[in-house]
Amino acid sequence: MLPLNYQCPIASDLSNAAETISTYTAEGSWSMSEENPALSGTMKNDEEFNPSVWIENLASILASFLADPCLRYTQGVQPNVVDGELCLLVATWLETTDRATYEHVMDFAKTNQLKTKLDQRTGERAMQKPS
Repeated sequence: MLPLNYQCPIASDLSNAAETISTYTAEGSWSMSEENPALSGTMKNDEEFNPSVWIENLASILASFLADPCLRYTQGVQPNVVDGELCLLVATWLETTDRATYEHVMDFAKTNQLKTKLDQRTGERAMQKPS
């Protein structure tokens, strides 16, 4: 049994997450690209999307628990800070490996008119496709 003061290890440092970001709108069909979409909490009309906890809620629905009591986000859909703003990163490889999840998340962005950025991080900081 784990002690009452057990803390889950932090998977990554969210404060330094963004390297190169460009913006595009969440419209039309979604196609494969090398950049990963980062869904913003701001709508196209520049209003904040409510409820403000939608990123955590959506990421948690897709997450799982392992043997320890720590919540593990799926490798393809993760909350992260992009350009100083909390966003939901969606890996483009999900379009081929788990199309239903990819379409659900991207349709959510389109339906709610969320602004979408492109996360163009590379190397160790980029979202990694599971082997």
